[in-house]
Amino acid sequence: GAPETLLSAGLGGEKDWLVIKVQEAEGAEETALLERLGRKEKMVDPTYYPRLRGARCIVKVDPNKVENSMRIRKALETGQEPKEIKVKPADIAQYLINNALG
Repeated sequence: GAPETLLSAGLGGEKDWLVIKVQEAEGAEETALLERLGRKEKMVDPTYYPRLRGARCIVKVDPNKVENSMRIRKALETGQEPKEIKVKPADIAQYLINNALG
């Protein structure tokens, strides 16, 4: 279903989630995407966090990894190292999408 519908029903014991970015993944299955993402990022184990109430698919993201990825991408695109990068929620969302899609 639509991400907005799933989040409004509640995820991890909360209903105030926001959809930051959406990208179609033609022919991709959720389990394959999560498996690929799990190889690069740490998936949160809901058994250790009672408030999550068994929620799956929650990822713990290190902002430094996102910043490094952005630095490399911008350096390759422009041929120069960027001076300062400020990681925003949309950057983290794109980072997760890129890693899930491979």
